[in-house]
This record gives sequence, C-alpha cells and structure tokens, in this order.
Amino acid sequence: VDEVNSNTFTYFDPGIHQENAEGKYEYKIRAIGVDGDSSLSNPIFVSGNALALTPNAFSPNSDGINDVFKPYLRFAVLSSDERPKDFQMSVYNRWGEMMYFSNDRDAGWDGRYKEKDAQQDVYFYLLKITDIRGRSTFINGTVTLLR
Repeated sequence: VDEVNSNTFTYFDPGIHQENAEGKYEYKIRAIGVDGDSSLSNPIFVSGNALALTPNAFSPNSDGINDVFKPYLRFAVLSSDERPKDFQMSVYNRWGEMMYFSNDRDAGWDGRYKEKDAQQDVYFYLLKITDIRGRSTFINGTVTLLR
C-alpha cells in the first residue's frame, strides 16, 4: 500500500467478513497497492455478547421491502443446522396477547395472527438468544406494524 489517508475509502467485502460456526466473526484486511495488486492479512476472530439488531417498524404489504419483522443476530451460538442453540422470539399486542412465537432465527413475523392481518399498531417483542459462552441474553422492545 502506498499510503492510507483520509481520502482512502472503506468497503465491506462479504468474502472476507463472515460469521463462523462458533458465532465468531473472522476479519481480514485487504491491502491494495497503487498498482492494483492486493493481499489479505492473517485472520482475526472477534466474539462478544449475543446481540440482536431489530427494526423499529415493518410494513407487511408484499412489496418485498420490510415485509417481515425479524432480528439480525450477531455472536449467537450456532448449531450444526445453523440455528442458535437457544433462540426464542415472541411478539405481543398491547393487551399482552401473544401474536407470534418462533424458535427459528431465520423466520420472522409477517404481521398475521390466526391467519388474518393484524391491525396497524405498536407491538412488544421479547427475544432470548445465547452467546458463545452459553449465556442467555433477553432483549425487548417495540415494533410498529404499518399498513
């Protein structure tokens, strides 16, 4: 690399940033020289407490954009079928009625309850996920269903 300065840009390359089976992230730095040649650094592995990034609203209107409410998990333990060993997601309405429940981290709530569209409203969610150290984390919040 000739030099790195404030004019150097950063980009995400999914080929060198990925979660492995133990819930750790492997990072490598790609160095690109002035002549265009590049090389990768040795990998480093990063782990942390289980983390869930959740949207605060979704619109299940079949437009292909934000149609399902689901968390994006980091540092959660994965089993051989690529599911956390301990994952639970439940969604409740304002009266405490459970609208949705799943143990599948890849599934999400489509805004339906008993095969009918749930009304536009604010809902409460509760997540339980387990980190690579076996510690369970509970995360809760609200999500707005927009129609």
